[in-house]
Amino acid sequence: MPHRGRVVVIDDKTEDGEAIVRSLWKLQVPSFFLHYDQDVISSLDSNKKLDGIRFIFQDIALVSPDFPGNDDYSAAAAGIDRILDDNNGPWLLITWSTWGNDPQLGNRYAQELFDYLSERLPSGKRPYQYAVIDKRPYAEDREHGAVRTDLSMEEKNRLFHNVQDSITPVESLESLAHWEANVRSSASRVLHNLWNMVPPSSPQELNKSLGGVLYQLAKAQEGSRLKKSDNLAFPLYQILSSMLYDKVSHMNSAEVKVPDDVKQSVEAPRINSMLHWDSASKKITPSPGCVYEWPSDELVNLGTICVSKDNIKEFIMDAFIGDDVNKRRDARKDPEFLKNVRPILFDITPACDHAQDKAFWRRFLVGIIVYEKAKKHFYRDGGKKLPGEFLKATPKLQNGEDTWYLVLNSKLVVSIPDQAEYFSSRDREQCPPFVPMVSKLELVGRVREQMLQEFISWYGRMATRPGIVSLS
Repeated sequence: MPHRGRVVVIDDKTEDGEAIVRSLWKLQVPSFFLHYDQDVISSLDSNKKLDGIRFIFQDIALVSPDFPGNDDYSAAAAGIDRILDDNNGPWLLITWSTWGNDPQLGNRYAQELFDYLSERLPSGKRPYQYAVIDKRPYAEDREHGAVRTDLSMEEKNRLFHNVQDSITPVESLESLAHWEANVRSSASRVLHNLWNMVPPSSPQELNKSLGGVLYQLAKAQEGSRLKKSDNLAFPLYQILSSMLYDKVSHMNSAEVKVPDDVKQSVEAPRINSMLHWDSASKKITPSPGCVYEWPSDELVNLGTICVSKDNIKEFIMDAFIGDDVNKRRDARKDPEFLKNVRPILFDITPACDHAQDKAFWRRFLVGIIVYEKAKKHFYRDGGKKLPGEFLKATPKLQNGEDTWYLVLNSKLVVSIPDQAEYFSSRDREQCPPFVPMVSKLELVGRVREQMLQEFISWYGRMATRPGIVSLS
């Protein structure tokens, strides 16, 4: 167990949970003890869920007076679901219970609990394996009572080694755990560097001094147009994250090796999605690379582009299929075309405009999301090329069972107002109905930095190429 691994202990008896926590303290492992109680569980703030938890010591019999059963497993699942973030990731279940190693049934109850949690918890909260620590040797009656508070030194040492030995290492996961710990350590070092620039003083002066440092950092990122009254979050996150990346990537890391018979069972679209795509969530702030659904108005007027709902299919064919007669014919005949192809808006507004809240008119490229079933309508040469350099696509991505591509058109650039005040009354009268402001658009997700820069570079080349006219 890495000494910086994060651990949760869940038990309905305080003395039982504290026995494990004391052993973890001895190992210098930070831990969180949750005294299980239905009222406590239901009162937990859903906005304060824990992430990065890699081990959970879980009592099996939380509510049953006799043999463990579905009520106990359901209670365990409810508690874990309540305290873990949806994207927590893999963790080891360690059943700390007098029922963990039954004389007649062995690990049956531990296995049942593991199976129950694996089947019912969301994918980001499921255990990857389980281990067992028998609580009976430490119980008052050596059976199913509470853990004794007067454990001898020998018993404490034995429990300490039980905890230490309960971890069955998965080497690849251990390597990732070291990386995760290094990320936290690097963030702490960045914060330390910041704090070292602030002279000791009263809390009021500290706030002013540190605020000055944060403002200077944000200004270094965004330039002289930045004002103290601006929201500094975006430029600060950018510059601090770049410092974090630098520290993490240059740390003396633990050796990472994989087995000789390594399995390469993950398909490329899933890897591509992890590298290049961030699905929509409340944590995504408007920024370059954000992808929005096409407005749902009956008539969408973007100034140079005016498309009605009835005409959306023809618009997509004109902009993304081109003059290939056969492909246009097949697309028209496809009854599920609009089910498998949908237009989107891709934000290419400069980052500084987002950071300074000065994106009065945000710039977007018009694009489409194309699911695998409809790829044949757009790609040529055996599915390898799009019909022009003015179109550019992501690699194949995957959400759930669906595989898809994001395709952008460099010729279709539009600006959309960020707030209603930027509509003139004249515009409303002459061009109704106008596209809704950006804040009303529905977010699909975000293209990550690497792919975003590729798109920006491609668009820059397409927008600035002088072109060559010649006679051959």
